[in-house]
Formats: sequence, structure tokens, C-alpha cells
Amino acid sequence: MPQVTKDRISMSRKGKPAWNKNKPWPEKVKTKISNSKKGQEPWNKNRAWSNNVKKKISKTKLVPEVKFNSLYGKLELMFKSNFRKIDIFLTSKIDDIKMVDCPRGKETLPTHIRHSIHHKDHPLGYSRDQLNIAVKTLQKLRLK
Repeated sequence: MPQVTKDRISMSRKGKPAWNKNKPWPEKVKTKISNSKKGQEPWNKNRAWSNNVKKKISKTKLVPEVKFNSLYGKLELMFKSNFRKIDIFLTSKIDDIKMVDCPRGKETLPTHIRHSIHHKDHPLGYSRDQLNIAVKTLQKLRLK
């Protein structure tokens, strides 16, 4: 088939869903596929991970911190890194915001996490669950 024809067909299909989109598979077909796969070794068994793949995997573990830093960074720009004003703003906008009793004083969870990220010797630190809560809290604000 000439490339021109392929391009024309491709353009005519753009934006249209596949013919089988949202159509459920019959149970009989699912069972046949399942039975045919039983006993097969996984395609990646005994394969070594390349260094590039290892780097990509390690980067994905940092995603919550990256998201948090971008959201909290917007607040820092708005309030010129005045953390007291950021905490006042957060408590005024979000009624059920989590507070942390820190050696620095009482602060909101997002501010506490920000300090923990930037100061590695911070006494309390934070957990992955706390980080996820803080990200969800900051996403509620819908900062631009």
C-alpha cells in the first residue's frame, strides 16, 4: 500500500475510538487466553535490568517529592518564602489541615515537610503517607 494511502486512512481515523473500545470480553475468550498463558515463563525472567532502567525506576520513587515541591514552591513565590504567612494562608483556606508540633514551633504539615526536605537534619522528618496527605492538601488549593 502506498504511503500516501496509509496517511489518508490514518488521518480519517484520527480522533475516533477503536471499534472494540468499552466492549467487554466474553468469559469464554478470557478463559481461553488464561489457559493458554498458564505454565509460560514471564518474558523478563532471569533478565538483568540495564542501568538506564534502574535510573528510571529510582526517579519514579521521587515523584511525590517533585509534585510536593512544585505545589509548595508556588506558595513560596506568592508569600516570598515567609512560612508563617504560608501557614496562616493554609489554615484560613483549609479547615481540617494537619498541624505538627515541631521543635521550631507549631506548623502545618506541608510547611513541616518542606523544612524536612530542605534540612536533612530536621529532627522529626516525615513519612510517605504524610507526604501524600500534604500533596492532596495543596492540590485542594488549585494554585496557578
